[in-house]
Amino acid sequence: MGKSEYKLIKNITSYHPDRKSDQVLGDDWRIVAGWLATIQDGKKFKYSEDEVRDIAALEKLSDDFDDSKLYKWGPNHPGTQHAFAVEKKRQPLEWLPFGLLAEVKAGEVGATAEGPGLFREVSHGLLRRGKQTPYYREYFLYDLEKYQGGRRVIFRLLATGDYQRAGEEEFHWESWHSEPGFVPSLLTRRERLKKDSLPVSDESGIPPEWEMAINQEFAWWGKGLGEKERFALMDQSYNQLISDGYLVARPMDEKEM
Repeated sequence: MGKSEYKLIKNITSYHPDRKSDQVLGDDWRIVAGWLATIQDGKKFKYSEDEVRDIAALEKLSDDFDDSKLYKWGPNHPGTQHAFAVEKKRQPLEWLPFGLLAEVKAGEVGATAEGPGLFREVSHGLLRRGKQTPYYREYFLYDLEKYQGGRRVIFRLLATGDYQRAGEEEFHWESWHSEPGFVPSLLTRRERLKKDSLPVSDESGIPPEWEMAINQEFAWWGKGLGEKERFALMDQSYNQLISDGYLVARPMDEKEM
């Protein structure tokens, strides 16, 4: 960071994040997080915790910057951009910030031995499950504040081949987002012909906006139906969506159903 930016962030009463570039804001965010960690570690600092949390700091910074160093992959990125994914264990609830920041005490999982771990909330919203198999996982994300209309994220298990980043494992997970206007996997003709995947539990496996387009008599979710009945209703729903203009595809005939 240049000397002029450093001087500006030192004067927290006149700091204006809206006048800075994303790159500078990203650096400033790291500085502010370091300040807060120093204060919460019990060390003396020129500003109080309230002052650091006030302006200069966390609220305005978190609202204004979109640092590519921190966000290398997300719902705003194109569907052609894939990411290597690693499945991890379920994370502690304490890591979920109900507000701007969550803190994990020094020495605990998520922190270092000497300093606390700080978790910043990037977004929050609704997640719904789509098609779920041992090799393919589909989710629908909704964040009314930032990503209007919902986005789809897909995780797929692929053969590693020459993909060095996956290490010596025979298979690896890759993930990507679909562009707006996607068709849920369970409502594609390919899935309707295969008939090898049902939604988890008694869920629909499709986004709520697609649920609303389906006639209630054809709804396969929330009724406690058996496997055969659910598959039949999914096929009928598929044909209804084509008839009503929601899908552009060839309908299923009696033999295919």
